[in-house]
Amino acid sequence: MSRKLLILLVAFVIGAFWAPMTMAASLGGVAADELGLGSTAGTILNPEGKGDALIFPYYDVRLLNGKTQDNYFAIFNDSMTNGIDDPTAGIAAKLRFREWDKSLEVYDINIWLSCYDVWVGLIQQGPNSLAYLWSPDWVIIDAPAASPVFLLQTALNVTSATGALVGRPFRPQLIPIPNDRTLLGYFEVIGEERTACKASNVSGTGANRTGYVNRTGADAPNYLEGYAYIVRVDEGVAAGYNASAFANFARNIGTLYFPPESDQPNFTNCEDTIDQVEFQLAKRFLNQGYSVESNINAKFSAIITFPTKHFHFGGILTGFPLNSNAVNYGVAEAPRGEPFNAARANDGEEVSVTIWDRNEVPFSVPPGFESPAQGSDKIKLKYEVNIVGLYPTAGAVTITNPRDNLGLPTGGPDSGWFKIDLNGTTAGYGTGTHFKTLPDGNTKLQAFNWFGNFFATYVGLPALGLVYQEFSNNKVGGVYGEILPIFYEVDWQNPVVEP
Repeated sequence: MSRKLLILLVAFVIGAFWAPMTMAASLGGVAADELGLGSTAGTILNPEGKGDALIFPYYDVRLLNGKTQDNYFAIFNDSMTNGIDDPTAGIAAKLRFREWDKSLEVYDINIWLSCYDVWVGLIQQGPNSLAYLWSPDWVIIDAPAASPVFLLQTALNVTSATGALVGRPFRPQLIPIPNDRTLLGYFEVIGEERTACKASNVSGTGANRTGYVNRTGADAPNYLEGYAYIVRVDEGVAAGYNASAFANFARNIGTLYFPPESDQPNFTNCEDTIDQVEFQLAKRFLNQGYSVESNINAKFSAIITFPTKHFHFGGILTGFPLNSNAVNYGVAEAPRGEPFNAARANDGEEVSVTIWDRNEVPFSVPPGFESPAQGSDKIKLKYEVNIVGLYPTAGAVTITNPRDNLGLPTGGPDSGWFKIDLNGTTAGYGTGTHFKTLPDGNTKLQAFNWFGNFFATYVGLPALGLVYQEFSNNKVGGVYGEILPIFYEVDWQNPVVEP
């Protein structure tokens, strides 16, 4: 099956988002005029999957047991408010890819979506162990200062002489890091600016198709949704997930457009600051059932992504130390270290794990497995994208699934369920190891906001979780499985009076 046909066959479901702007302005106990000024925390991780910023917590184009993995994704612009078409609902957005180890940016572009548009992309492994991105859709190639337009081109629509989809390579050499670090990671989409609905003066074909669209300078609306699929064509396997969406990331900032050479916009540009973003992402417990049964060649991996961790650590020149700044910070500034507390980025964040078998017998993870042991029930999550494979052993783990970058023993049982405490303690609902309390130097927020309910503290870590469960049957020859969202619990403490 050709990749072009696969893109056409990948279906999407548009979920209705009732009155996105009204939702923001009707949070209980908060005056609408305050929200209009952005003076309170209106940014939410929208359970309906629609907003002005998206996170895709996992892409993977490494070879898996010698089989190619292609990643297809779609971003769509549901440009309607309360059932009424929006006449200026085109969206310019930053599409940024980050590698799995320390969230270093390996590729970014500015894309444009017309009204009711679907922007599709293909990530694949190309020559020299590099990830490549192909798309037939619009990329912003310039924003001339003297002209109120974005210049557009289908610059990623690069094909070979035989018609194979090629695209453009990621650019790790500019950091520099090894090429193969680009093959695994996550990516983000941040709405930059509202534009006219349609492109003008469209001409050309293929990668040379050009045009322009009129700018407005206004915030991008809450119209973005997305999903991704990992496809192994040779085995007939596809597993997908929906992107996580922030609504009200920016309502009163105006344009967030920055050229490709800028590291902005990023999640520090949220009008309610990165602290509110992380409060929305914060999770205390992660849990899920698993199967690693050998008779059906079962493999299970928990994917735990920390999409904001890198803001809490310094950069390459300083060796990635934990931020210890004691000064005040606000919008577009990096926060201090908490809720992360490792001395350096790859030292890892200590968390607790308990695993139960099918007979409800618990197993506490012992010392001596892939992650450095800290105690009888603790492991360290060392990366920005942690792919934790479960293995039916009570001792040291030898990782055999090439998907995994960490290994976790089950104690012997090949099926059951697990619970990870991202607070790193088994002491119940105390303050524990990983937590964040406001105010702590944030010059804008005095408390975290959840639909008009205010909290001073969250316990845990800002994370997104997926699980990847696969099986195969040698007698039939089939491989099958799925990516699912992980179950989680939050621990929000210290309710406060409305600020």
